[in-house]
Amino acid sequence: MRYFNSAATRLTYVYVAILMTLSLAASIWLYSVAGNEVSWVALQTEAVASHPTAGVVQSSKDRTLQSLIFFNLFTLGAGTLVSYALARRTLKPIQKSYEIQANFATDASHELRTPLTALKAELQVAKKSGLRSKKAMNTMIDSSLAEVSRLQQLTERLLQLAEPSTHSGSQTRANLLEALAAARKTLRPMIAERQLSITVPSQDAQLAIYKSDLTEVLVIILENAGKYSPPKGTVCITCRPRGKMYEIRIHDSGPGIPAKHISHIFERFYRGENPGRQSGFGLGLAVAKNIVTAAKGTISAESNQGTTMVVCIPKATSV
Repeated sequence: MRYFNSAATRLTYVYVAILMTLSLAASIWLYSVAGNEVSWVALQTEAVASHPTAGVVQSSKDRTLQSLIFFNLFTLGAGTLVSYALARRTLKPIQKSYEIQANFATDASHELRTPLTALKAELQVAKKSGLRSKKAMNTMIDSSLAEVSRLQQLTERLLQLAEPSTHSGSQTRANLLEALAAARKTLRPMIAERQLSITVPSQDAQLAIYKSDLTEVLVIILENAGKYSPPKGTVCITCRPRGKMYEIRIHDSGPGIPAKHISHIFERFYRGENPGRQSGFGLGLAVAKNIVTAAKGTISAESNQGTTMVVCIPKATSV
């Protein structure tokens, strides 16, 4: 914050210097033009009336100079205030971006430290105990692999945030039902474990988005729906045209999202109250928002007897 205050002050000096240079140059020009004009009028008057006008000319020049001095002082004061406000406004997006990056780096470091610490502890315990039995060795390996998988998932999410669209498809055109089938295939173990019932739209839709990107968005939303829905819960997916967009609504039977959290769920690393202490990094919906935004769409959430994710994506143009 101190750095940006200093930068705003320096930028204010630059703005004021430019403003006063222009103001003083204009004042000098006006004084010169006004003085010449007054002198010329005085000469004409003196020639006609035959009486000296030197005192009148000097008095007129003094008044002009006084007015220009007051004008420049006012310009300096008002210009300084306006320049400072403009400098703060200019630096505000940069400051916000810097704060987001700093917070992101801090949060990412914290999230990376957790599985690394757990993995290190597992290995240290294994080294001290000697792992004399095969069962103990397998337990340690399974635990270490789980932490490695957690690290892999986190790094993949971080990469997706840095570059949201992988563009593995050949065309920016996706079939909704095909993407849903691919997403359900990816989440098959979770769907089977929690015995989720998922209903899909009866009609297909062609969307202006890469298939891999649409699949990723659906995986993220359906995975969250499965996590927070009760066992044997239901997830209902509908799709309808809305102008130049298709509106996809995914409603789960979970507890819903409190109003105070719903406006923050698309922020990086935001997990709210995390009902049931569900695992996750708070990155999925941020990734989904990046992908949908890159496709010139929108994503939002509603909470009423469960959570409804509303994804609007442009219709694909006819080939």
